[in-house]
Amino acid sequence: MASELEKMLAFAASYVGSSVWHGRCQGFVARCYYAGTGRLVSRASAKQARIDFMRSGTAGDLCPPAGAAVYFNGDGSMGRLYGHVALSAGGGWMYDPVGTIVKRKLSAGMHNGYLGWGWNGNIIPGGASDSAGGGDTGGGSAGERSAGTIVSVRTVSVGSRAAFRADDTALKNLNTDGLSVLIGRDADAIAPCVVGVPKLTSFAGISPAVLEFTVVGIDDGGIGDGDAVSFSFGGKNMFFGYVFTVERRHDGQVCVKCFDQLRYLKNRDSFVFGGKASELVKLIAAKYGLRTGTIVDTGCVLPQTVYENTLADIFSEALTATLEQTGRRFLLYDDAGALTLKNADSGDDGVMLDPGNMSSYVKRYSIDDGVYNRVAAASDDRRSGVRSLYIANDPAAEKRWGVLQYYKRIDASQEPAETVKKLLNAYSRENICVIARGCAGSSDVRGGSVVKFSEDGERYADMRCESVEHTFSGGVHLMDVKMRYITREIL
Repeated sequence: MASELEKMLAFAASYVGSSVWHGRCQGFVARCYYAGTGRLVSRASAKQARIDFMRSGTAGDLCPPAGAAVYFNGDGSMGRLYGHVALSAGGGWMYDPVGTIVKRKLSAGMHNGYLGWGWNGNIIPGGASDSAGGGDTGGGSAGERSAGTIVSVRTVSVGSRAAFRADDTALKNLNTDGLSVLIGRDADAIAPCVVGVPKLTSFAGISPAVLEFTVVGIDDGGIGDGDAVSFSFGGKNMFFGYVFTVERRHDGQVCVKCFDQLRYLKNRDSFVFGGKASELVKLIAAKYGLRTGTIVDTGCVLPQTVYENTLADIFSEALTATLEQTGRRFLLYDDAGALTLKNADSGDDGVMLDPGNMSSYVKRYSIDDGVYNRVAAASDDRRSGVRSLYIANDPAAEKRWGVLQYYKRIDASQEPAETVKKLLNAYSRENICVIARGCAGSSDVRGGSVVKFSEDGERYADMRCESVEHTFSGGVHLMDVKMRYITREIL
């Protein structure tokens, strides 16, 4: 049977060439120890682990024992903040998580500022715990708690179910890198140890946000479908939803996929409704037990209509009709556990994206999706039985692009002649998209948000986010944003 040390080194070797631990050197070493010893002791950073566990007088030792954690100052701004750690392979070699995992001589990493070595969590593989170099006191470390201890949290009612919120100050620092994940059933929750890079993705339109992350140290059945999930970063609640998929891997990692409340809008139903779209949101939320937050008044009273579709499509139909009648666009999303409806064109997010706060961008021009230069609408007179056809078009765009026609039926009470003009104005613009990568993260930016974008850092234009992917690694929050110009202005 393989020893604890052999299991640790085999786990480390299995990741050579992999970038899954990019920016998570302390998580990698902690996970190697867990693979060998069954004990998970993590710290918020390599620097904190060094303070807690490094043995004094080891700075000149370039041949630490196999299985020891070797500590460096780290180069670059992030390294100076959080330090760097690798796992000794013995004989002066180490498994070094630098972007990808590499096995190399300890001396090859001297430019990072080698400081010495110690036993992670004071655990000597194959032996008893050792007290040297600092240690855990007071009934368990934050890292051990984050391996899945049951903790009591404040509960709120979400429909007919009890769920928890991450507003208990005692729970805010259970995970590394300023992020916190809580997974619970009823009034109990676990705060697991998160490894890898959590990803939170949202889309324009009425679509649920998706949170994906990987944890270790959780027994089979410890996380299940339907469990409530709260995610925060830097003290800001960013997501509240429910587990929909759990994937347990051979190495003990558990991959979890969660959706917010909008996932339940896939339910199908039928409503006969006339009134404001905002009133329809409240009515459906009450029927399905969805928790609501701010629901702004959409103003426009829609004629009585038979809605028969998914709940998301019903909302979309009502909000599209409101847009066509008023020119006002509304954004429906889940704000960390509260269904929220707001004016999507307010631009109040205040986020400005330019080459100074992103790594790269691509600009794309297209008339392939959602672009029309001719709008035709039919309206039936119920008394006479006569159908009238109303058309608005852009001759110059038709000549350049060919005819791209949008058609729909309009109730006579909707002023069809004016409606087709509004539709043409809304849909006749060429899609100009920008895909910006490695942007400085902002919790206010989600699919459907309005941000400002500039190619030169001077001339900014309003952009609507079609999708936003947030990632969290090494205490750094980044986002990739796909966005589209709202106006015709081209920078």
